[in-house]
Amino acid sequence: MVQVGQIENSPFFSISVEHPDRKLALYLLDTVYREADELLGERDRNKQAQNRKYLEEQLEKSQLVEVRSALLGMVMQQEQKSMLVNVEPPYTIKVLEPPWVAVQPSEPNLARMIGLPAFVSMALCLIVVVVLTSFKME
Repeated sequence: MVQVGQIENSPFFSISVEHPDRKLALYLLDTVYREADELLGERDRNKQAQNRKYLEEQLEKSQLVEVRSALLGMVMQQEQKSMLVNVEPPYTIKVLEPPWVAVQPSEPNLARMIGLPAFVSMALCLIVVVVLTSFKME
């Protein structure tokens, strides 16, 4: 199970993985980290490309020297932002604490293991009783 939660009163997020196999849990945590970083980087690269394309289109249409000068300055700013976006990973995420695996296994969640199946089975039994009763009444 993968959980992502924001740490209170901070801009940081905590990512945790619970799984009986420790190696798989570390692998999942690393995969979530790398995929999230790549997804955010790709989103920003696409946005920068769209902005640059728009500015270049406006630059081609414009005839006024002042407007062209302002647009060239904006294109230069977009190019600087694009260079920052295209850095090698990690792009957006920085690991503050290295991943660690608990020595002691965690306790099973009894509500999830017993309560949920019991609730679902009672609901199904109730539905069956209602359906059978409605057929007997007809």
